[in-house]
Amino acid sequence: MIRPRFLQGFSATIDYYKIRITHAITLPTPDDMINNCFQNITAASATSPACTRIRRNAILGTLDGSPAEVFGLYGRLSNSGKVTTDGVDLTLDYRRKLGMIMGSPAKIALNFSGNYTHSQKFQAVYHTSPELPVQSLDRECVGYYSANCGFPAGGLLPKYTFNQRSTVSIGRVDLSLLRRYIHKMRYEPGLEALFRGTINSIPTTSPFYGGPGTFNGETVDFNRMASANYFDWTTRFNVNEHLDLTFTVTNLFDKKPPIVGNTAGTTTQNTGNTFPSTYDPLGRRFAMGARMKF
Repeated sequence: MIRPRFLQGFSATIDYYKIRITHAITLPTPDDMINNCFQNITAASATSPACTRIRRNAILGTLDGSPAEVFGLYGRLSNSGKVTTDGVDLTLDYRRKLGMIMGSPAKIALNFSGNYTHSQKFQAVYHTSPELPVQSLDRECVGYYSANCGFPAGGLLPKYTFNQRSTVSIGRVDLSLLRRYIHKMRYEPGLEALFRGTINSIPTTSPFYGGPGTFNGETVDFNRMASANYFDWTTRFNVNEHLDLTFTVTNLFDKKPPIVGNTAGTTTQNTGNTFPSTYDPLGRRFAMGARMKF
């Protein structure tokens, strides 16, 4: 921790991390399972576990249909994976008295907590076996999204993220603004591009066709997600030594989540045509709370 004498009330913490996991418990990615069967097709492929575990629709030969009949790309957990990552965590704090404002003592508190991820390499199949005879691609997943990227369950890993909170306290009242930042991301290179165009321009193939509030007529690009900034406002009033009241507005400016279609990631993370564990799908919302001390 750094606490310079010339700047009272300021502190900084910088941590560098480098992690390597071998024999990681992973599932083969969709690309792995398809390549294990079709990369080197021979007569023996008809009975190979790499091919027979791909369960298609018996009538159409597709990978969609009733889950009870069409299991699709079925992968088993194994400790055949490898993950390496490195980056920097940074925390900054600054507190200072502001004197008297409106007859009450005032102070300000600033806090910044951010992460820079330099790299995260993910190889779902590092140690091969008879069932998984082909090593998977050692993917760089920082800043990318797809059904293949994101250890362990397809979660997103932006290159930059940070939270920055500014709080002004005047007497019994705290006024606080939190900024949550998520860096831009794009679809994993080397894969077939996702939908790009005007919604409903080709009704039979366009996503979100018909109905109100379904992006009718908008031009979209499911291959990119712009940087996102969310702002949360909190007001706390200290009624007395026994009671605090809090009023919060989350996603103050009602920012919408990026829309990328339902094939942009794993079903665990890519829900409702976006990534709700990373972005805010609920919009602006309000909350009130009270805390009592006895």
